Amino acid sequence: MLISGNTIIGLGGVEGLLTINGDRIQISNNYITSNNEVVIWLGNNFSEITISNNTLKTTSATQAIIEFRAGGAVNTTGLYISGNTLFCNGQRGIWIKILGGNDIDNITITNNRIYNTVIGINFDVTGAEQVNNSLISGNYLYGDGTNVGIKLEGDTNYIRIEGNYINNFATGLSTTAGEVTNYTVENNTFRNCATSITDGANDSNSYIRRNVGFATVNSGSSSGTGAQQTIAHELGGNVTPVEADITITLLAISGTVPFASASPTNTNIYITAPNGIAYSWRVDTED
Repeated sequence: MLISGNTIIGLGGVEGLLTINGDRIQISNNYITSNNEVVIWLGNNFSEITISNNTLKTTSATQAIIEFRAGGAVNTTGLYISGNTLFCNGQRGIWIKILGGNDIDNITITNNRIYNTVIGINFDVTGAEQVNNSLISGNYLYGDGTNVGIKLEGDTNYIRIEGNYINNFATGLSTTAGEVTNYTVENNTFRNCATSITDGANDSNSYIRRNVGFATVNSGSSSGTGAQQTIAHELGGNVTPVEADITITLLAISGTVPFASASPTNTNIYITAPNGIAYSWRVDTED
């Protein structure tokens, strides 16, 4: 099914587009404005759904521009949301809301422009279900100064978040403790966010690296005092290195090599060196 090339303006009391079940549906190149809760609403059993190159606006501020809400006997794989421009009026941009049913696989959200949003992209999984094998890439998210750019909550696994530009949020990216696993967050840019990343999941099988505005590598130099020194590593958010992440290099021709003398914290490393001995340090948590 193809829904394309339509202009739908000023709908009230109903969604701009509402679909409940279907396979191989493409919604593309439409211009839709709505003053209801949702502009495009998808629910329940789907496979191979594409939402692309639409311009979507709302005058409401209660729910989401694009909402996928699944519950009950759900069998969904292949949801592709790409190249859309969303004007959100202070509500969510893209909301993946899983209430129950089966696992959801293969969600791709790429190259969208989402403006004036309270939460740009939200994976919101309730219960024992999972969202697996997803990609969020190349999106531009501009917030209203509150809430979160990309929010992962509930059981979300094997997701790549890369190359997004996230601007003007209280928090750029957040993950839920104990539920979000096997994620890679890299090469994103965070601007004008009070906190770039809040990594509540802190999953040992996941990677956060090479992001602008969120340091996962830092270095500096100092001179020993003969006692333990406290050095602020200035890594982003709640990143806590381990001793294996710390490299200390003696800058003097000879002398006792400085060493990490206590376990690092999310703010400091601790080094002991002889008085007057110069050294450099580097903390790298990316590998």
